[in-house]
Amino acid sequence: MTRPQNGFGRGSGGDRYPPISKDEADAGARAIVRLFALWELTDAEAQALMGGLGSERWQRWKQGRAGVIERECALRLSLLLGVHVGLKTLFSNPAGVRAWIRTPRRDLGGEAPLSVMMARSITGLEQVRYLLAALGQ
Repeated sequence: MTRPQNGFGRGSGGDRYPPISKDEADAGARAIVRLFALWELTDAEAQALMGGLGSERWQRWKQGRAGVIERECALRLSLLLGVHVGLKTLFSNPAGVRAWIRTPRRDLGGEAPLSVMMARSITGLEQVRYLLAALGQ
């Protein structure tokens, strides 16, 4: 079997995505833990944003040891970091960020962005990410 020229492997769903190394997974865990600390999230909120990560695994993440990161988890990391970038374009201070993610918004059906991201899985993360992209233009 030949390896694709772009270096991407085939995922279980037949799609192409780059494999995530242990070092990349650990770096992602450290980044998301720091981001969630800036947002002042509870462990329960953080675990929900990461797709229902178990308590034991979340504690390992907080130590910078992610272990294997599945495709959905990698997608969540990417979207959450995109949300962070979007928030940085709108706010120069962490207090503004924290207020924005917890304040209900008409353009999200009267829900707070954090609630949307937690309740609607990948779709909610995408919705908030795209809203921030539109607001930042």
